[in-house]
Formats: sequence, C-alpha cells, structure tokens
Amino acid sequence: VQLLALELTDAAVKNTSPAFLRELCSREFVDVLVGLCRNTTTGVVEEKARQFVQVWALLIGSSPPELGYLKEAYDQMRRE
Repeated sequence: VQLLALELTDAAVKNTSPAFLRELCSREFVDVLVGLCRNTTTGVVEEKARQFVQVWALLIGSSPPELGYLKEAYDQMRRE
C-alpha cells in the first residue's frame, strides 16, 4: 500500500497544479515522507521513497520559497 501511495503521488507531482505541489512540500507531508525514508523495517519502501524524494526535489529545484522544505529535507538526507 505504501508503494502504491508513493507511485500515485509521483504521478500527481508530474501532472499537477501549484496547489498540489505546495501540499507536497508542506512540512507535514515532507516529515512523513522522510520518516518513510528512514524506516529500516521496509527496505523496498525506504529505497523507493528516497528515489522519489530525490526526483521531486530535483524537479522542484529552485521554485518559489514555499516549495523549499522538500529540497531542504533532501539536502539534509544527502548529508546523513
């Protein structure tokens, strides 16, 4: 179920409106996403979540500041 949710979110990110991107980059959503990336009990979900965070952070890039939390979280994960 988690993998399907990640794949659905990925499809939405690639075909979405700015309002959805703001939700995706919200602190609440990103913190849950980072939690999935650090969940060592489900290695497949963890790896897929990390891949999507990387893709989404690069896709969003240097967009408006309200979208910056996802990029910040990605940069933090890379440093860890």
